[in-house]
Amino acid sequence: MSVMSNKNINSNTDSVPTESIDFKELFNDKTSTDVTFIFVGGIIKAHKVALMARSPVFKEMFTQKMANQQNNEIKISDIDIEVFEEILKYIYTDNISSLDKNHVTKLLPAACKYKLDALKQMCGESIWKEITVENASRTLVMANTYKMAQLQIRTLHFICEHFDEITKALSYERMKNRHPKIAMMIEIFKQMKGGKRKLVIYLMERRVAFE
Repeated sequence: MSVMSNKNINSNTDSVPTESIDFKELFNDKTSTDVTFIFVGGIIKAHKVALMARSPVFKEMFTQKMANQQNNEIKISDIDIEVFEEILKYIYTDNISSLDKNHVTKLLPAACKYKLDALKQMCGESIWKEITVENASRTLVMANTYKMAQLQIRTLHFICEHFDEITKALSYERMKNRHPKIAMMIEIFKQMKGGKRKLVIYLMERRVAFE
């Protein structure tokens, strides 16, 4: 039986900060696009002004690397075209079609790549709502990989609360073999009390990864 987290910590997406500039009207306007993204499965056209306003990565890309290029074509090989379309929809409209667990695992790396912090936080909230004894170890690894401090802290507390059940799960054994430093961190965190645990939380809040 799965043990779901019953903690309702910042689950309201209204509390998640969003960028203030609205580009909804541009989203369906394909006549004034000035950049083309090329994928194995097709192309996507977009507007630099929207991308630069919402993503510091795109801002740097278009103000420096693209300044001397005439074709304004960018090849994307590490993100599926469907995921990139969803990222663009978020950039233009501040909305996401779905944040189910399968979708989130694809969106999160892209949100991190383009430094879309509000979307990254939304993904973290969605992942937290789905935490169970079976997936807690994977969740902690994911939180550490993408430096999601609040999700790290919540997941550590959850693991400590359900330690005996979680450590018996096959997923925990796999995590110990692949990420021994994270497993060690769990053991240490479980034994900590008071000020020492607060120090660990302080470091994680400043996005200090376990490894």
